[in-house]
Amino acid sequence: VLEIYSVEKLDYLILTHPDSEHIGGTRQIIESKDIEKAYLPRIMNREIFPEYDKFYKELQEKGTEIKVSKAYEYILGENYSLAFLSPSFNEKEYDDLNDSVTPTSDEIDNISPIIYLEYLGVRFVLSSDAKTTTEREMLLNYKGAYKKIYQELGVEIDLESVDFYLVANHGSNK
Repeated sequence: VLEIYSVEKLDYLILTHPDSEHIGGTRQIIESKDIEKAYLPRIMNREIFPEYDKFYKELQEKGTEIKVSKAYEYILGENYSLAFLSPSFNEKEYDDLNDSVTPTSDEIDNISPIIYLEYLGVRFVLSSDAKTTTEREMLLNYKGAYKKIYQELGVEIDLESVDFYLVANHGSNK
């Protein structure tokens, strides 16, 4: 898809989590595009995810700035804003994954960020593979800590008037 539009440089790349169905096409992008900044999950033992580890190292070699996907990270552009609403500010999801020798699919999915994107006044929530518990925690925190902190950061979030919602985990009820 990127070849069609002759995109040479990406400002941002977001890898949600190390499942191959979510990062499988990343190689072509990393090899063919300059990438300024990449948001990646905080995975301490990357060797248990060899494909993800390769991409991580390739991004480092290219000089891409690597940031951790977590709540309170945000990107502000001329006509858009993007905010990571999870993993939560205490990063329990990352601790659960990184403390496990053989992470379960739930532990892997739980590090998937929930992303709020507003572009030209249209609001999107992109949940990748976040679990119901992560979504609930994010919604509980939204009216309290999240909304206030994001406002202090200059990022407006309106989860009560979302135009598009990408159902988490491929429409699963987990």
